[in-house]
Amino acid sequence: MEQDLPLYENGVLRGHILCKNEGCYMTFLVDAPLLGGGVKKVWLFSDSGGKLLLGTLAPEGQRLRLRRRISHSDLRFRGMAAPTSGQINPKEDAAGWNSFSTLHLQDAELSAALVGLQGGWHRDGDGVELRFPWQVGQAVPVVSRFCLGQPGAGWWRLRLPIENLSDS
Repeated sequence: MEQDLPLYENGVLRGHILCKNEGCYMTFLVDAPLLGGGVKKVWLFSDSGGKLLLGTLAPEGQRLRLRRRISHSDLRFRGMAAPTSGQINPKEDAAGWNSFSTLHLQDAELSAALVGLQGGWHRDGDGVELRFPWQVGQAVPVVSRFCLGQPGAGWWRLRLPIENLSDS
């Protein structure tokens, strides 16, 4: 059985995701036109609120493509038994969260590690919380601060004391 899902970027249809049922696995084939603006990651969504990072689109000829194979049991575990659409680099929709580009830290090493990462930050009482899209099996973002982080549902959280912020 095959299913064709729409692939959106900022609400605009950009391509499709072909889902192929292959026994114990589901294979996702993503196809989109060449899009400017850097690295493009594809997220899979379901009507039940599930969200799963499929991976990064790679140039192939005059198109961007991605192929990923995931077991049905893993999809069910992640709330993705019935995916409905895909999104390229979805925006953070939680109120009060800011882009890493607006975060000014005293720690130059940590600031450099955040360059190019997706996610967001906000003040949290006497600290700052950073969130990065993350799934089990992926590398942990900002490895040098691994001991300060914790996994969440689709996110890796990192909490820093407020004194890490610079006055800029």
